[in-house]
Order: sequence, then C-alpha cells, then structure tokens
Amino acid sequence: VAADVDDAHRLGLLKAGGDPRPIIIRFTSRASRELTRKHAEQSDFLLSRGFRLEENVGDEAAGRRGWLEAEMAGEEDLTNPNVRQEERDQD
Repeated sequence: VAADVDDAHRLGLLKAGGDPRPIIIRFTSRASRELTRKHAEQSDFLLSRGFRLEENVGDEAAGRRGWLEAEMAGEEDLTNPNVRQEERDQD
C-alpha cells in the first residue's frame, strides 16, 4: 500500500483538546484509491474508531466548479483564470 501513496500530510494546526486533524492522501492511481476506499469501508478497525474516507477535489477544482455554477446562473465572475483580460473587456 505504501507504494500506492504519492503524498500524504495533515491539515490545519494542532489544537490542545481539539479533534484530530484530517489527513490528505494523494494516490499514485485511481485504482489504488478505489481499492483503499473499498477496504476502508469494510474495516471493523476503522469503523469502530469513527474513521471515514472522503474525497477532496482540491481548491483549484472547487474554484472551477464555483465559476461554472456562477456562469450557469448568469453571474459574472472575473476571477476565472481561463478568461483573458482582453476577453473580459470585450464583454
């Protein structure tokens, strides 16, 4: 399994008495990620301790999704990095 992990790190700052910090794991392949997810969902060890796996699309993808939703709603979003300034000025 360690060979299937490209990168891993914890999020946020450690707080005394706080909840455990989430861990972000980047897998080397989608197949590795899905196999890990499948095994985690069936793991008595993880389930009994309240661990869960969630997918995180990242800030860049979330930003694109937000821009697409704004565009579909007819709102203007000038922060879209895919639109050059000249194109914005023409509209």
